[in-house]
Amino acid sequence: MNRLSHIRFLILLTTSFLFACHSDDGESTTKYPQQYITAQVNDTLFECFTDRNLKVYYSEHRGATVQRALHITVRNTSGNILKLDITGYDDDGTYTFSPDDDYKNSGRYVKNSKVDSPYWQTNILGGSGSMTLRMLDNGYAEGSFSFTAYNKEEQEQGSITVEDGRFLIRIPGIQQWQEQNQE
Repeated sequence: MNRLSHIRFLILLTTSFLFACHSDDGESTTKYPQQYITAQVNDTLFECFTDRNLKVYYSEHRGATVQRALHITVRNTSGNILKLDITGYDDDGTYTFSPDDDYKNSGRYVKNSKVDSPYWQTNILGGSGSMTLRMLDNGYAEGSFSFTAYNKEEQEQGSITVEDGRFLIRIPGIQQWQEQNQE
């Protein structure tokens, strides 16, 4: 084989290999590629699109009854934190935030995430709100949330309103629970 024929053969072989390995089934290899959380906090956009600033925990506590909890904590580039807790998680649905639920479910906002930073939460002084959660496959969930929260320490700072909250998150450990419940 001369040099030009050898180069053509390598190009043909490489191209054939690339087409053989490429799958165009309409879906990417990662079905839900990027986690995110967005919301309006007192009409200011709060958003996070990086996995390293988003922490999601699912836990199961077994005692007389099994209690499942879901905790979502996200920090934006300004250092502000949104925290959503559902300690009575059992399935898809809407979970309410209220001071009357014995701290079972709550929404919280922390400004600047420093040690003495002001924070507002739903289970103080008549805060309210809700989070709707729908499980997807592969351990992912999507949902929406909104809440009004109050500051316990410094009442002059009043309340904050979190609206139009949306998220797509991966919940480590929940896929095993889903599979057990489908049996």
